[in-house]
Amino acid sequence: MVQVRGALKLELVRSPGPIDMFKSQIQVQILSQRAHGASGGATTATAAATPQQYKNVFDCARVIASQYGVRGVYQGLSAVLLRNIPANAIYFGMNQETRRWLATEQQPIEQLSPGKLLFAGGVAGFLYWFVTFPADVIKVPRQHHPRPIA
Repeated sequence: MVQVRGALKLELVRSPGPIDMFKSQIQVQILSQRAHGASGGATTATAAATPQQYKNVFDCARVIASQYGVRGVYQGLSAVLLRNIPANAIYFGMNQETRRWLATEQQPIEQLSPGKLLFAGGVAGFLYWFVTFPADVIKVPRQHHPRPIA
């Protein structure tokens, strides 16, 4: 329960919603341009002719804010929070538990080697994505809907 409260506070402090949404919009644009360039024998000229909606992340933020306002900027935030809060609780909790498991009387947690700390972070990172990937699959379409949704 402590990890969940900590993860909730972390998410509310760093507020990933808008940044994550802008990044996702740019990624979808890049993948869409590549797909149009690679499908049906299209040439690179066809790929270049595919309209580019955003020049960069800052332009993406400007366009979305001007077209949809604050609601558009925070579109999909509920899905982001539903993914990130449990994900961070899993990550920090499993990282701590793995470090406790690796510690011995001769080598307490504070003296673990960099390799053991890296291993603990790897275990925690794997579980972070393994458990929360379905929520990420739900988040992306909510952020890429053409107009603000609840």
